[in-house]
Amino acid sequence: MIGFKIKENKYRVFLILLVLLLLSGWFYWFEIRSVNIRSTCSRYALERSKTGYNDRHDPDVYNFNYARCKHQYGVN
Repeated sequence: MIGFKIKENKYRVFLILLVLLLLSGWFYWFEIRSVNIRSTCSRYALERSKTGYNDRHDPDVYNFNYARCKHQYGVN
């Protein structure tokens, strides 16, 4: 009986660790990665859209570059 409980506990620990690993991977992929990409693309698009006059930027150029950058990284 004791050997059965040890195997059962190892199985439960394995399942719990597997679930935690999957949840942390999903959290990274859908939350942290997306935020980092959007931040990077925003900086990139802002820099590319500056017209040179008082550091103003053209909104149309910004939107185009932002969408292009997000598409390049695979984020909608």
